[in-house]
Amino acid sequence: MSDPAASRFLAIQMVRIAGVSLTVYALLVLRSRAPWPASVPVWFAAILLLTGLLGAFIAPQLLARRWRSNP
Repeated sequence: MSDPAASRFLAIQMVRIAGVSLTVYALLVLRSRAPWPASVPVWFAAILLLTGLLGAFIAPQLLARRWRSNP
């Protein structure tokens, strides 16, 4: 992609998708519906849940603000 706006849009969408994926996986782990390593405590999934929510809602806004073109 030669257009920087298209590349940035794609990057923002990928960050959003990654955050939603992490959130869904963490929710499934907390409900014991997804595989989880026995050596890792389950409360760590709650940290992953918060990280995924930040990645889905906060990170795209921060990226958009940082990459905003100057009028």
